[in-house]
Amino acid sequence: MLSPSSILSYLQEGRGPWTTIGCELIGFIATTKGIPKENSIRPDLQLMICHWNKTMGISDYSWNRYFSALNNESTVTFLPVLLRPKSRGYVRLTDKNVDSDPVINPRYLSHKEDVDLLVKGIRFVQKLIATREMQKIGARLNTNVFPGCESEEFDTYSYWECYVRHMTITSYHPIGTCKMGDEKDPSSVVNYDFEVKGTNKLFVVDGSVLPTLPSANPYASIMMLAEMASDVIKAKDAFGRARCDIMEVFITKTIC
Repeated sequence: MLSPSSILSYLQEGRGPWTTIGCELIGFIATTKGIPKENSIRPDLQLMICHWNKTMGISDYSWNRYFSALNNESTVTFLPVLLRPKSRGYVRLTDKNVDSDPVINPRYLSHKEDVDLLVKGIRFVQKLIATREMQKIGARLNTNVFPGCESEEFDTYSYWECYVRHMTITSYHPIGTCKMGDEKDPSSVVNYDFEVKGTNKLFVVDGSVLPTLPSANPYASIMMLAEMASDVIKAKDAFGRARCDIMEVFITKTIC
């Protein structure tokens, strides 16, 4: 990705590593039976197939000790992703000063089952690498020991737990810091009209209002929320003005 020849190949011919969208393939797997009462199966792991580079927050120390030995080889990264993590963090005020930064503690991997599930995802990847199709192309696991896990025996649960706790990123899908709920739910921040409780016309419309993650990327869910919220806000505005513009009658769902 950082090679000058790759840059030239992209600019001149539209080819090479720079044509990647960042994640070439994703898949979803269910390692549990889902919701017993509904007899349904919900994916709990997402598998992302992508390239890995230093821009993803890897320190120089870890990169040089773990990844750099593979620089001249064709490599691919399999990332097991938690779809419904059980670890819960918090966002709190530091003090009464409005200029103070908030205290943000996501408490990643604080629930043991999250670690167990990620290790289960690694075991799934190992089975995938061992398939006939993958062996035909010479696929093999990176057996370099990750820095900080040297005291653990490679390929044991304790090693992979250490690996998971050292090598985890968020995938940029945080939710839930402004939970939606009814008036009886003390942990909720906004009501079902997206309005912050105890305020007037202060709305929050983004991933933060989702109480829990969907079993996939939250993009489509957030777009749906935005569509709903736009109707709610337009309706409140129309009632506040006690009249509707002529265009609102024909092109919106606002009740006028």
